[in-house]
Amino acid sequence: MDRTLEIGAFAIAHAEHDGVLVTTVTGDVDHGSVEVIDTELSARLDRRPTALVVDLDGVEFFGSLGITALLRAHQRAARLGVGFAVAVSRRPALRTLEVTDLVEVLRVRRTLREAVDLARAVA
Repeated sequence: MDRTLEIGAFAIAHAEHDGVLVTTVTGDVDHGSVEVIDTELSARLDRRPTALVVDLDGVEFFGSLGITALLRAHQRAARLGVGFAVAVSRRPALRTLEVTDLVEVLRVRRTLREAVDLARAVA
């Protein structure tokens, strides 16, 4: 991991997996953490990686602010020509993305491997 930022029970970390940048989020995605997520994802996209995957498997709470942050990152990645996908297999993040019908839009996959492969393929 090239950088880990911890704020209470929330953490965001970055690493590279098979040439794809992976940002791992753990804890609660809420009003106290969403600005950090926006800033960190924006900083990663500024590097113009081939692809970016957001791993949400360690998220305990995920609401509308998290959805907004992911949509902003996805839209920016598309403008920059950066592949983008989300890895999550656990609730609550998966359930939130399912009920908002964003699984396909955000390219959600249940494993990190699947998300990395998809993000690289759509880059």
